[in-house]
Amino acid sequence: MRQRMVVTDVTRMQSDRVCVGGYLEDGASIRPVCERHGPTEAWLRPSREERVVPFALIALDVGSPPDLVAPHTEDRLVPHSGHRVVEMLPDDEAVALLDWSASPGIQDIFGADLHTDGDGSWGRYARSGEGTRSLGTIRAARILGVRYQYSPDRGRWDYRLRFADGAGEQYQLSVVDLGFRRRLDAMRGDGIAPERIAAATLATLQAQAVYLRIGLARGWERHPDRCYVQVTGVYGFETSRRRVTG
Repeated sequence: MRQRMVVTDVTRMQSDRVCVGGYLEDGASIRPVCERHGPTEAWLRPSREERVVPFALIALDVGSPPDLVAPHTEDRLVPHSGHRVVEMLPDDEAVALLDWSASPGIQDIFGADLHTDGDGSWGRYARSGEGTRSLGTIRAARILGVRYQYSPDRGRWDYRLRFADGAGEQYQLSVVDLGFRRRLDAMRGDGIAPERIAAATLATLQAQAVYLRIGLARGWERHPDRCYVQVTGVYGFETSRRRVTG
């Protein structure tokens, strides 16, 4: 069925794979899935002129759910092609959507208990097979830190945000927001030191009203039963609600 979807999340996965999330016109949360291997970054460019980015309104054919495993209840099958960008939401409508979808705190999003790693780290996860959804929104009460550094153990750059949610709980979570990562990487490509990039990004976010999209990753080889909490979108607005990051 041909439907319209507002994109709220575009996140980095492995290789050229991405994860896209958003809402259909009836308010249903959706994560488009293209069989087992998509969408990819090519899916984000349906034509030479169009780009699938946060707060784009897109038209696409939405099929039935694949074999769903809670908490990832938003998955819907879509074709590898045929979608198109209709328009971009104005900033006031983007803020209204984020306000509408916001939960008081992260613990209120998923309909499942969150667990800690138990080793003093910041990791939080839900159990695979538990919960009612895997995507949501909060408005951050405070942005407390930005971490941007190379991790030799993982062989890749690490992007993390420390913040307090509306319930006063503090988190430090991995940021998989594709646009956020690209901006930091571009600054590093311009020769700016990672610690300066982190400090400048923190100062910018602390001067804004910040909405965070929050999602649950899928289990992986080391912990197939754990769905870790991560930041899937970072959107900062001035008090006039003009969007300046995200």
